[in-house]
Amino acid sequence: MLDALAALLPYQIDIQNRLTDTSLQADPSQLEQCFINLLKNAHEAAPNRPIQINVYTEAGYHHITIQDQGPGIQNQANLFVPLFTTKQGGTGLGLVLSKQIVQAHGGRLTLENTQPTGCKVTVSLPN
Repeated sequence: MLDALAALLPYQIDIQNRLTDTSLQADPSQLEQCFINLLKNAHEAAPNRPIQINVYTEAGYHHITIQDQGPGIQNQANLFVPLFTTKQGGTGLGLVLSKQIVQAHGGRLTLENTQPTGCKVTVSLPN
């Protein structure tokens, strides 16, 4: 699914460490929507820089990280507040919806600023 999204979206996306023969008990259309939201956010944070995706398995979870090279998260307190946005024309629903989709699949979604710049989003889904 990630390869298909990388081919479909008009962003420069570099996928590292692809897992082979990996399957999840999940709704593919919901997960696709989740990743579209997260990739769109990463692209908007740094439109002229590549987005890096890393996939790995650890501690009973498949982890998918999406790393941008933007300025990072300025106000983490409001990240998952519905309808709160710092983007002109944003709806404030993308992260909230993504988190709900991941949690509905028994997983977790985390965001963290990275050094020297950027934000890393980690989607962790149970094996």
